[in-house]
Amino acid sequence: MTHPLAYEEFQMRGSWTIHRQDKWLFASISCDQGLEETLNRDTKIQGGIRRFTLIRSAVLRWLYAQPERAEIARICEEMCGLERSDRKPKELDKTRIRRGRELVHSVKNTICSMLNPWSSSEDNSYLVNISSGAIAIDKVKDDLLQAYPIGKTNMTQFLKDRINPDGKINLYDTLPKVNLKTFAHNYDTSTKVSSSTISKNSRSLYAHLLVV
Repeated sequence: MTHPLAYEEFQMRGSWTIHRQDKWLFASISCDQGLEETLNRDTKIQGGIRRFTLIRSAVLRWLYAQPERAEIARICEEMCGLERSDRKPKELDKTRIRRGRELVHSVKNTICSMLNPWSSSEDNSYLVNISSGAIAIDKVKDDLLQAYPIGKTNMTQFLKDRINPDGKINLYDTLPKVNLKTFAHNYDTSTKVSSSTISKNSRSLYAHLLVV
């Protein structure tokens, strides 16, 4: 159960976020982010507590007086025109919007330039391991692509033989294992790998390394 005082602060007063200004709505930040951008930042910049002292009483005095110093510094910055309390949120600046759009396009272009392991189109008819870039041999590819229908068929048979009142197999009998091949069987010593598969593997691996 939630403590009554915590419930009142979070639910009734909305104290689970920090609103650093009163003009713009929907501009709250999380409590830990607020601490990082204010108190923790002030402790690490010039004039902060780093390389200041190791005396406990001096550190406590610095912490107690820090809110007042921060308020004085903010007022001085406003007087000098370095910071305006009435400016719109930085996330709405044109430079920030343009930078975010460029990052989104960069990620999109990178993903589109990579091979699609789940594609079975005519131009990309082979199955690719997304982590290693390895090309699946035909037996592995067939088993992986048929894993869902095989599992569905086995489930139907399980319900018919064990769950159905007319079933002839005990529910707790050992289940037969479906030995589907995976990428671990891709380079089995008993399996011959064609030269075309090796060349596809090399090309895809080099492409994967270039992207990374």
